[in-house]
Amino acid sequence: MGQVAGYGGMRTAGSIASYMANNATTEAEQKSWEDGGANKAILHGLVGAGKLVSGSSGREGADSKGSGL
Repeated sequence: MGQVAGYGGMRTAGSIASYMANNATTEAEQKSWEDGGANKAILHGLVGAGKLVSGSSGREGADSKGSGL
């Protein structure tokens, strides 16, 4: 379930970045929201950090006995 939430979070971040790029007022702002741009990278980083802080590591369903983790 955590993987699905993480995937959804990253897709949402991508959608936000696309919206911001399409509605940018300057060329520099548009580039910063496109693939490889600083704003898009920061947004994805924040989503990933939020996932770690919330505990959604993708291991929620792992059996704690014998998993070796």
